[in-house]
Order: sequence, then C-alpha cells, then structure tokens
Amino acid sequence: MNKKNAMTSIYSSLRGAGQIGGLRSDAVFSALKSKILGFEYAPGEALTELAIAAEMNVSRTPIREALRRLEHEQLVQIIPHKGAIVTRISEEGIREVYLIRQALEGICAWRAVESISEENLSAVGESMDKATKAL
Repeated sequence: MNKKNAMTSIYSSLRGAGQIGGLRSDAVFSALKSKILGFEYAPGEALTELAIAAEMNVSRTPIREALRRLEHEQLVQIIPHKGAIVTRISEEGIREVYLIRQALEGICAWRAVESISEENLSAVGESMDKATKAL
C-alpha cells in the first residue's frame, strides 16, 4: 500500500458512522504524526485545528486530543492563545536520538545473541558469506 492510499484509508476510517471518539482521536493522531514525520508539515509550521478538522472531516475535539498527544511526544508545541506548532529538531536533539538508538541497538543485539538458535545463527552466517562474496 503506498503512502497516499494509506492516508486515504486513515481518512476513510475517520468518516465511519458511529465511531467512538477515542478511535477517531487515534486515527487523527496517527495521520498527523505520519504527516509530521514525513515532513508534510514543516518544522515551525503552525497547525490550525479548523484547517485540520476540515481536511480530515472531523470535529475539533479529536484534533485537540491528537495535538495533546503529539505534544507529549514532543512533535508539536502548544503555545497558549496561539495554537500548535511543529517542533523544530535541534542538533543536540538529533545527537540525543542517535545516542539512545546506539544504546538500544546494542542491547537488542546482545539479547538476540542470547536467544538465537543454532539454525538461525547458521542462516546469519550464510547470509554474511553471500554478502561478502557479492562484494
């Protein structure tokens, strides 16, 4: 499924009759998060509830709930009497993300090695041999 079809699917689910508010808010949150991470909303761009509500064909309530969740994830900043703005990522923030990722990947590799089966270990070795020969 390509990106446009995925977004259309999300928007279609928002329009479903009789949906519970929490589900609608989850779909709005997912759609907004996807757009922010996909740089469809630029860092520093203002997000207006009315424009998003019209675009997604929902009321402002699920938009507000989704924006609060995005603020909690530090993807937007909500400024009183101004609204939500897509967070700008600082160079220090990027360094922090990579530092955390580096630590987590090391832990994941360690845990994988502890629980890998002989069969899987052999398959990894074969893949590495093929990759080495391809170079």
